Amino acid sequence: MAIGAQPRDVLARFLSRGLRGAALGGLVGMALALLGAHLLGAWLVGVRPLDAIAFVGAGIVVSAAATAACYASARRAARGDPVIAQRGE
Repeated sequence: MAIGAQPRDVLARFLSRGLRGAALGGLVGMALALLGAHLLGAWLVGVRPLDAIAFVGAGIVVSAAATAACYASARRAARGDPVIAQRGE
């Protein structure tokens, strides 16, 4: 981050970069989960291989966790003094 950046700019940048990675990981994870559901469908008990509620519920839980993690690190970065951070590099 540039010295003199506003805390809201730091927060926005951290959130956008973190959530972009989380979204990409979520898409890849959902694709692999769909593939895995077809391959392991015979071993699933009480759940259809393509159960929409299970997929949507898992997506919501993982998205909420990723958002909370990104927000927590973004707030911490926004509160820090950029001069001290640059001194460590």
